[in-house]
Parts: sequence; C-alpha cells; structure tokens
Amino acid sequence: MSMHCLSQEIISKIIFLVIDQDPSDHDWPVGKQNGCLAAVSRTWQAVVEMRTFRNITLRQHDLAEAARIITLVRQPLVHTVNIDIQLDDYNEGTRWRVESPAEQQRNSEVYTAAVRGVFNLIQGWEKPSYGDGLDLKLHVWSPSDINRLSPEAAEDMVRRLPFSPLRRYEGSVIRFLEGADALPGLKHVVDLEIQQFPVRSWQGRELYRAVDPASASLIISKCTNLRRLKLHLMDWPRGALEERKRRRKTIAAAIDRLPQRLQELRFAYWASPPRDEKCVPPSLLSPGEDEDALSLSLRRFWRRPGTRALNISCTILGQEFFWPKSEGDNDEDAGYNSDDHSWLETWDRHPSASLEQLRVDWPILTPDGRWLYERPRAKIADQVAWEESDIRDDDATDLNDNDAAAAVGPTDPDPELDDAAYTNMHRFRIAPVRGLINPLLKAMARAMGQMPALADFEWVHPGNWPANRVQYNPNFDDGGGNLGFDGFGLYDADEQLIDMGEPLLDEGVVQAFTEVLSAREPKGKVEVTIE
Repeated sequence: MSMHCLSQEIISKIIFLVIDQDPSDHDWPVGKQNGCLAAVSRTWQAVVEMRTFRNITLRQHDLAEAARIITLVRQPLVHTVNIDIQLDDYNEGTRWRVESPAEQQRNSEVYTAAVRGVFNLIQGWEKPSYGDGLDLKLHVWSPSDINRLSPEAAEDMVRRLPFSPLRRYEGSVIRFLEGADALPGLKHVVDLEIQQFPVRSWQGRELYRAVDPASASLIISKCTNLRRLKLHLMDWPRGALEERKRRRKTIAAAIDRLPQRLQELRFAYWASPPRDEKCVPPSLLSPGEDEDALSLSLRRFWRRPGTRALNISCTILGQEFFWPKSEGDNDEDAGYNSDDHSWLETWDRHPSASLEQLRVDWPILTPDGRWLYERPRAKIADQVAWEESDIRDDDATDLNDNDAAAAVGPTDPDPELDDAAYTNMHRFRIAPVRGLINPLLKAMARAMGQMPALADFEWVHPGNWPANRVQYNPNFDDGGGNLGFDGFGLYDADEQLIDMGEPLLDEGVVQAFTEVLSAREPKGKVEVTIE
C-alpha cells in the first residue's frame, strides 16, 4: 500500500511513534525527522504540523523566528506556548553572595524584553482550533541555578559550597520594568502560569526565581479572559520586614483584581520558616492590624461567583482565610462564640455556590508571628490562656524533656532573625497548639457551610509524620459524606504514640463539622473518622 493511501489515524500513530522515540529531536522549530515526515505528502505535512505546533517551547531569542514560521494557517494549531526566559550564567564564586543591584537590573531587563516580545508575538493570533483558548507559561531561570543543574552536579556543588544556593537566591526579585501600556491585551489566553515549581528543593526550600508581585499583577491584567491561573511567588524570609509586608498587601490587592471569569487558581507565596524552631518569627501584620490582608483576599476569591477550584501551597495564612475573626467582610455575624452554634441558622447567607475544590497546605507559622505547633507535653495547665501566651522555647532539650519548656508571656517578635535561625536545624514543634488549632478548625467548619457545591476538600499540614489532615468528600449517590481527621495522634521519632494527656481536638470541633455538613447533606449521614 502506498504511503499516500494510509488513513489519517494510521499516519498520526506513525508520526507519534517516530517523534517520541527521539526526545532530543523536539528542539524548536522543527527536528530533522519532523521535516522528513512532513515531506511525504500534504496529508503527512498537516499531521506533522498539528503534532509539532500543538505545544511549543521558546526562549527569548526564538521569538523572531517563531513570528516567521508560525503563519496565519499554523496559528490555530498552537495550544500551549511555553516561554523559557533564560538569564545570564554566573560563576561558582558568585554563589556566595546575593545578586548585586546591577545583576538584578540586568535580569529584569531580560525578563521585560522577553515578556514584551511574547505578548507582541501572540496578540494577533487566531484562537486555537480546539479547546477554549491558549495556554501561556512564563518561566524564568538561569542555567547556573541549582534546580537547573543535573542531580550529580547539584549534589557536588552543595557538598563543596554548602550554603551558597541560599545566598544567591536571597532577595532576588525580577521585575517587569515598563508600564501597562507596554503590553497588548491577549484575548485568547485562558490559561496562564507565572513561574513553575522546581523539580528539586534544597534543604527543604523550593528554589526558584521570584517575580515581583506587582509585575505579575500587571501581566495577569492583560489576560482578561483567563479561566485558569497558576501563580507561584516567593516571600524571602530574610528580606526587610516592611518590604515583605508591602509585597503581601500588593498580592492581596492583585487577587482582588483577578479577572471575573477566572475559575481556577493555583497559588503559592512560598515562605520558608526558620529551621531553628526556638526563635520568634516576625509578625507580617502592620501595627493596629488584627487580620491578614492576603488571607482575606483569598477568602473573597473562593466566595466569588464562578470560582470552581482553589489550591494553595506554601503560603502563610490565618484563620480569617476560612472565617473572619471580627465583624465585616460581608458577614453580619462574623465574630462568633465557638460554643454557640446558633449561627447555623444563617450559615447559607452568602454561599459560594460554584466552589467545587478547595485544597490548602497550611504552614507552621501564622501571619501574626506565632508558631501553630509546639513541643509535645503530657498536660497543659487549665489556667494557661494559649491565645495570650504562646510557647517560646529557649532551651535545646530533646523531644521528651517536656518539663524544660514552659509557657511564658508574650514576647515581641524580632524582625531581624540572624542567619543561624535559617541554617541551624532544631526541630521539635510537632504538636498543634490547642488554643490555635481548634479555633482554626471551627472557622474551617463554618466556611464549609458556605460551600454547597464542594466535592473535594483537603486541609493539610505536611510538616508532621503522619501529616495533620482534614478531608471531606460528599457521597453524591445517596447523600451524606465522609469527614476524616488524620494524623492528630502524635508519634515520636521511634514511631511510638505520644500520650498527650487529653485529645488535641476539643468536642466543639467535631460538633461544628457534623452540624454544618449534616445541614448540607440532609438526606444522608456524615461519617466522621479521627486517627
């Protein structure tokens, strides 16, 4: 049979097998084998181009050639555009220090030119021939970054220069240096990713280039028809405290301005906690503030009409993400007594009718500078008010020396933690502070009452073993659902259960969840498991 007589399905399978057998042949614009296959006939050319241009990866120096090759006929074939913005290399000696202002300026200039170039490239493209629009991914990195090295090279570098990766990344922020007028609108972009999670971390820290929140907000504002957004930002813990607070408020304002059509958000504002858990973290709230602006803005997002999914990773949040601690935020009875469940009568006043998925990784810190976890102890005196006296451990005793760490009065956080707080490992906080975790879980329960469409819920603190986790999955067949509290039995290093003297979860927590979820699922039974 002639090659010209093969069906398009068979041709597609042949091309798929040939191209995928040689991953190195995927370089832009077209590998050698792609060109040979396309030369067989016009039918083969159409199939090859459909396969070749569906997902393209470009670097900034490829943009001019891409404008020439991706013609009007080929534009509808493009579904995903991956932009790798490659910064300059740097030598081993510079790993010991943070980037200079000149280096940061140079990186920002490269980023600005690349973003402007790709926006100009795709602004006039035709809408993709399949799917609901174009997927745009903006990634910025240097070939010398540790997460871009081979595993062997990275391991060798860390062995010889143990702390250099942190120094190089510290405080490095990449900015878009021009105004909003420099970027045209992109009407066909429905899926946007700004930075990506790296495939490898170092000493528990995800090392990737930090894009300035204001710059990210500007880029997002030009994609007015966004349906899905992945926004990965960095909160450098050793940066100037006032600058950290300012950026946090900038991000909060940016989230409030997200396009109204946005349905799904995957968000991370990575803030690595101190490795030495004896230290006192700084508060990220300004004087006079009682609630965190970023937590409240993310709460407003999940309550927006049209929001379907929210996934949050590595972000310091307060309980106001679930429910405000004070009056306001469009909730007339927001301040509530945890022992008074009369609010159930009005739980559906402001339901988020569209939210189907909510997944949150909860860190060990709170925005006001408190540790959510403490050293395990058998008993805590009833008269200790945990809301007013957090555990401040000044000793270096081991996990089982419970008597050495006492509850003391509040301590003003030190905004300038030294390097030792982030390099010297001293970890002992594995027990949730009851006075913080129980109000948080009750706020969580109340929030779930406003999510009638919720089909997938997970709250997890991944730092413990086993991880503290709250999961809820409704049973749509016969009503009801399954609510699980996992990892709330604590284990020591030998995987032996620690006797806490009393349950970590008070009775009001389970009661709040069961009452809310039973009101949501009146036709079925909510099964609760605690492990």
